[in-house]
Formats: sequence, structure tokens, C-alpha cells
Amino acid sequence: MSSKSSNADKPDRNRPSAWDHSPTLWWSLLPPSSFHPDAIRAMRFVATQVEFFGEPRWKSAVSGDAENAIAIVLSMNPRGPFRQKFDVAMTALAACACEGSAAACVIIANVILNLPRAGDKEFELADAWASVASATLRRSMRSPK
Repeated sequence: MSSKSSNADKPDRNRPSAWDHSPTLWWSLLPPSSFHPDAIRAMRFVATQVEFFGEPRWKSAVSGDAENAIAIVLSMNPRGPFRQKFDVAMTALAACACEGSAAACVIIANVILNLPRAGDKEFELADAWASVASATLRRSMRSPK
């Protein structure tokens, strides 16, 4: 055994984590299981600080209306010149997904799978969002109406 200690088992404290990024990027970096209530509040807060001029559905989307958040995301081009605006819309959508919208989870998974240069990490992340959608749907089918 070497006298040097192994750094392989130690976290690199100098390496930035996903939490070091803006909340508008968390949807593309973190699995849904990472989104605790404080993270969801932070995402909603950041999204409410942005005004989407000419988008009448924005206020309801950032307030938790998943249908409007989905419509806004689907109307945008993630590869277009306004990537930051798209990330804010995805942030509002991620908050809706974390609050129980299976449809929002499916859209997030699809967007992640179609990101430029999507690789293994993105496939795993998309699978995690799709799994949440599936679990949400199973719960809703079991609950009495």
C-alpha cells in the first residue's frame, strides 16, 4: 500500500457542483430527486423576477400552471438565440414537475434528450424525469376521485 492517501474517495471541494450554478440551470443538471422544497422555492423566485413580454401565460406558468408552462416551453426554440429565456421557462416548468405534473416531467425528459451533445449523463437525467412522470401517473390512477 502506498503511503500517499487516495484522493479518489474524497469529494473535490474545488470542483463546482450543480448547486453552484444558477437555479435556471438546475433542470438540466440535477435529477428530480434533488429538488427539495427550498430548491423549488428558489426556482420559482428566480422565474418570477423575469418578465416575458408579449406572453400572457407567463404569470400563471410561474405561479404553478403546468399547462401554460408546457405551452410556453413548446413554443420556444431551445437552440435559438434566447437560450437564457428558454432556461427560465424550463425552470418554471421544472417547478411544476416537482409539484406533481407528470406532463411537465415528460416534457423535461424530452427536452433533455434533445439537448445538443446529449450523452449518457443526459440520458440518465431524462430517465429520472420520465420515472417521476410514471410514478406520478400511477399514484393519480390509484387515488379516489
